[in-house]
Amino acid sequence: MGWFVKEFTAEQVPDLTGKVAVVTGANTGIGYELALQLARRGCKVYAACRNEERAVAAIARIKATLAGSMPEPDVRFLALDLNKLSNVDATAKTLMAAEPQIHILVNNAGVMAMPYSMTDDNIESHFGVNHRLLPVLRRSGTPDDPARVVFTSSLGHYGTYLGGIRLTLDDVNSKRYYSSMMAYGHSKLANIMTASYLARQEPRTDGRPTVLINSVHPGVVRSELGRNV
Repeated sequence: MGWFVKEFTAEQVPDLTGKVAVVTGANTGIGYELALQLARRGCKVYAACRNEERAVAAIARIKATLAGSMPEPDVRFLALDLNKLSNVDATAKTLMAAEPQIHILVNNAGVMAMPYSMTDDNIESHFGVNHRLLPVLRRSGTPDDPARVVFTSSLGHYGTYLGGIRLTLDDVNSKRYYSSMMAYGHSKLANIMTASYLARQEPRTDGRPTVLINSVHPGVVRSELGRNV
């Protein structure tokens, strides 16, 4: 049905003054552009990235781009290493202590076509999504103005292993049948299934959720994602 959706451009994004957003992988590509457009609309943006130097440089570019067109945007670096679940948890706690409300979470950071590797927690590196912030998002949204969680997915989810999602870590981490592109598709399928599951489980008030959870295929975008291809 995606081909029949009405076009929606960055210029149509409404005023977001007073809103707080977290964008993972905001130092480059899609994440950078999302952070820029959210900041342009007055949103406070946390650029959640592993590489502080690149994130700070990206924030400086955002501020330079918007200089003169609005008051200085509030874009902040948030240290986040998705290779370490302990770091993800600590980052979430730090953010929740600083921000009583979070209105937008974009799970954008990702890798593609990586050589076989494992995270520091011994999980094959295409898997690294954490949902610690959902309770805060639920508190921040209302049925009339719900918070948003967006997973950057891909039509690449069609190109995964036969049989679909592998349900155990032994299967996920298996090197025997490892294919870098299929592992990418595997992770994107997991994004879509996770978003679908969380959306179905989301509590509702009068039939309406306080958090809208979606996955999106952004199309073919020139970015650094394919640097390992």
